[in-house]
Amino acid sequence: MTTWRRDTRLLIDTLLSPGSALDGLCGRAPVGVPLVVLGGLTGLLLVWQAAILAPVVRGDPLVAELPGGSDSTVLRFWILRGLASLAAPLGLGLRAAALASVLHAASLILGASSTWRVLLSLSIHLEVVYWLENACVTLLLWLHPPATLEELQGVRLHAGLDLFWHPGSVTATRALAAANAFTIWWAALLAYGLSRHLRWRWRSALVLALPLWAGIVGLRFLVQPR
Repeated sequence: MTTWRRDTRLLIDTLLSPGSALDGLCGRAPVGVPLVVLGGLTGLLLVWQAAILAPVVRGDPLVAELPGGSDSTVLRFWILRGLASLAAPLGLGLRAAALASVLHAASLILGASSTWRVLLSLSIHLEVVYWLENACVTLLLWLHPPATLEELQGVRLHAGLDLFWHPGSVTATRALAAANAFTIWWAALLAYGLSRHLRWRWRSALVLALPLWAGIVGLRFLVQPR
């Protein structure tokens, strides 16, 4: 129980006191507990989202015209959400493992010394930033539930760089919206973690963190509603 409490506290401190939390990963590099805790919390968010959106799916006119009607569609919706919530720890672990592998390969190429487990632990703990973003979106849906599926596509958390700069191009505005505060927060924590675990200067850590951040922003740009 002490290990669970200590590792969970370290995960929470990644948000509340990131400096001490990421420094603490150097010694133990916990993997199992944060993966299970964060995966479970992600699953709970998915279930909460399903409860919020099920009435929207049921009331949509297009859904009623599908084979089986709205009841069958809502049932399938709940089943898919349930499976996604159960698979949340696996999905989180795969994303973290992929990032850790990229970081480890880069560290070997650049001559830095760090174990894959430490980088995996760092990657898992950084996922808590995106969990917080997901929690904020879920809270937004709960406070202002969309009436239709079309309204749902327009729901987004206003935390992008488009709040500060409004270029004339629609494409540039969408790119700035994809580069929101949570992605920047994640990149800053990644750079700090790399500077500590690989004993790099900030400039070297940023050189590695910025392309990964740009890739995430680009992916969000491609998948966001147009």
